[in-house]
Amino acid sequence: YMATNLEIANQALLELGSAPITQEDFDSPSSSAARVVSPAFSSVLKEVLSTYDFPALRVVAELASIGAPSVDTEFEYSFTIPSDFNFLNKVATTEGFQNSSYRIEGTLLLANETPIFLHYGKTITDASVLPDYLIPAIVYRLAARIAKPLTGEINEREFLNREYERAIKQAKRRASQDKAPFRAIADENSSYIQSHQYGDV
Repeated sequence: YMATNLEIANQALLELGSAPITQEDFDSPSSSAARVVSPAFSSVLKEVLSTYDFPALRVVAELASIGAPSVDTEFEYSFTIPSDFNFLNKVATTEGFQNSSYRIEGTLLLANETPIFLHYGKTITDASVLPDYLIPAIVYRLAARIAKPLTGEINEREFLNREYERAIKQAKRRASQDKAPFRAIADENSSYIQSHQYGDV
């Protein structure tokens, strides 16, 4: 059984003692609870899933060049980054070697080889496709995010953030049991630095 976006939102509201909302209210917020939880959901989901290189989010895409960069002279080829791209793991050659000479500019990746293989973590908008071990972390992080605007309680937010830290550590341990190797993304090696600047930083 996989939890839906609405079920996760309602679990977060339950942690704060609030009544559940309907799908209609989640999609088009009208109640006070929905106006807080619905806008926060997507950013919390992306935040939690960007914290680690979870195997369930891994994608390898072969990219063919769409032509030479319009102005850049350092790189010969440009590639369109997939629309579900969230964070970068690595860029590889056709032989499987890591390519450290590239740059990402907006929705384009620039490199000197073609084709290339982009190893990345994908963006998820539908939580029902996620493994169940990730759900508690999303629930607690969402509850912590909406605690103050919904209840005004800072102490409640701090407690829920502690629960989130516990849940995300459990999710990391569970993910490490998967066949694919698990790699945590440290802040100093974050995709938000590498994937939006230079590959050889």
